[in-house]
Amino acid sequence: MWGDFSDESNEEKKRKTGSSRLIILLVVLVILMSTIFGLVMYSQVPGESQKENQISDKSIKLSTPQFAHKIKETNQATVCMTDKCIISASRIISSMNSSVDPCHDFYRFACGGDIDSQQISERGSTSAMGELEELVEHRVRKIFDEGISASMPETVKQAIDYYEKCIDEGTQNENGTLSMFVLLELMGLPRVKTNYSPQNKPWPEVLIQGDKITGKTPFFSIEIEQKNGSSYLTFKREMIKTKTGGKKLFNFYSSLVKIAADYHDNEAWMLVDELQKLTDGQNVTLNETRLDWKKFLTSFLEDSFFKFDLEKDKILVRSPSRAKELFLMLNSKKNINKIDLFTWFFYYYSMAPYTKTEFRDKYFEMDPIARLNGPMPTDLKTRCTKLACDLFPDAINYEYLSRYFDEERKQKTERMVDDIHQAFIQLITDLDWMDEQTKRLALDKLDAVKPNIGYPEWLFNPAVLDERNIFLKDVKEDWLNMNLKAYIAATKKFDLSLNYASLGAIIGHKQFMNCFDNIDQTIDKNGEQKNWFSNETMGKFDEHVQCMIDQYSQFHLLEFGANLNGAQTIGENMADNGGLREALIVYDWFKNRQTHIDDGTEILPDPEPYLPGLTGYSHKQLFFLGFANMWCQNESLFSLFSLRLKDKHSPSRNRVLGTLANNKEFAEAWKCPVGSKMNPVDKCIAC
Repeated sequence: MWGDFSDESNEEKKRKTGSSRLIILLVVLVILMSTIFGLVMYSQVPGESQKENQISDKSIKLSTPQFAHKIKETNQATVCMTDKCIISASRIISSMNSSVDPCHDFYRFACGGDIDSQQISERGSTSAMGELEELVEHRVRKIFDEGISASMPETVKQAIDYYEKCIDEGTQNENGTLSMFVLLELMGLPRVKTNYSPQNKPWPEVLIQGDKITGKTPFFSIEIEQKNGSSYLTFKREMIKTKTGGKKLFNFYSSLVKIAADYHDNEAWMLVDELQKLTDGQNVTLNETRLDWKKFLTSFLEDSFFKFDLEKDKILVRSPSRAKELFLMLNSKKNINKIDLFTWFFYYYSMAPYTKTEFRDKYFEMDPIARLNGPMPTDLKTRCTKLACDLFPDAINYEYLSRYFDEERKQKTERMVDDIHQAFIQLITDLDWMDEQTKRLALDKLDAVKPNIGYPEWLFNPAVLDERNIFLKDVKEDWLNMNLKAYIAATKKFDLSLNYASLGAIIGHKQFMNCFDNIDQTIDKNGEQKNWFSNETMGKFDEHVQCMIDQYSQFHLLEFGANLNGAQTIGENMADNGGLREALIVYDWFKNRQTHIDDGTEILPDPEPYLPGLTGYSHKQLFFLGFANMWCQNESLFSLFSLRLKDKHSPSRNRVLGTLANNKEFAEAWKCPVGSKMNPVDKCIAC
């Protein structure tokens, strides 16, 4: 079976939570940039600041003596000495521990050098891809710090205005809580709530006004969702996310959490009148403490792009029995004071972080959801850059692409993605466990996958950019109101039917492997739930999936004294394995194009240059070194623990070891004996 790698101690590396199909994109991207290893390259833009040079030059110094015995004499003319090659070679060399047998533990061989000495950044991890993120963040920060110019589209100006108000803590503290108190009173709530302070409106009326002002409601949420191009409303119980003080408030909060705890209930489509009957129950009289759903939804939809017929259209109600139980509690007269107190606390807690900075800091210190997501960046400008990018992604994409994007690189990437698409066709065709009918359906589904590369053309049209972001036009005023309006805009005014594939991405690529993993193999080419595998193929597929589950479940995580959950990470593990196989096929095609003419005749010697200090390794060996180097990572224990609770990716170390141990070409390139840890007799190949 697979090798036991659990004898590692400190050098057992941490997880990478990014998309596993970045293996495909980054490895092949490096190939087309005339290098052999899957590393991120840094190219300087004329006039860039000293900070960018520092980011790029972090590992310029080569440390070749530790593995000098690996180097052989090579013609100097075949060694690439450009800045990119030197930086990339330096990254690989400084990460390596060449005293480790690559056939015993390739992750330690590729990443066991200086990674333990790397300082963990505020994001909770340090890695090669993390340094690229730092470079992008630095450039984006530069956009914000340079301020608004008259020629910018309105959406970009608005994003920078948001950023400038975010970093202006002096004005935030000077304005204080006055805006929040005014909004509480508009909802019908007192400024300060006690057991004796009167509430001007019953809680159903407060919820209508509270939703209008903040876009949020306690107890439940109404959301606009989309599937297969159709938008619809959903009702679900709200998992309460706050810590509370006071015995009465805590006890009521505990009872709400108990109701919200079960996520395994069913769901049902209901007319508004049917939802009303469900939440009314049998003994509710028509009084002011009854939530009138038509009245609530009429107000809710006034701010929304979504068209909904209150008489004919249906709402998807998640967990109807829990909804009934929740409103049984809300409709009880004995709970009125507790409901009023909790409602006041909910809206106070929702707005307070956007008033004084001490409230903001306390929120991130005590809120369990905020803490689970990791600490907010302590640097004010870093934090505000992140907030502005999350809210105005189109604007930042526009400005970033205008300054930094290379059209030639886009064209090369388009070629890469096409090659990856063709490589996946070959993978499917060569599967020996899939019958011909299922292969045809798989190829039909693959043909339906449409890549999005670079950026949509409308992004460079300022008028279209502003029109597409018209839903953000009201995000103005002071810091509190900007954030409340931003939330409403994002949840109600953004038309989900718009193609927002460009958001948050400079280079987008379709994740081919995930279209055929253990979950998406039940989704057909139209995105409908349909099992298109034949019974025979399904049986064989399940065997291959179980093989990989068992393999990854044998990896031991010393930090937690437990093994990896192979079932939890199986989908991403399959994508990692299949993605590397795709990249290898494309790499071989690329090499063939370099040295052959169309009829297959070899016409040239291999023109690929060697890397300085790494001439003792073949190009194929460097390919696998580059793959592993992408995942060299140092993460905090907090980050690891938080991600382990919810992440479907394996830790970085296990992504490398599991994927390479299943790859025959890796074993051949590194001449690993059959039965060694990196070349086990039994290999798991699911796709």
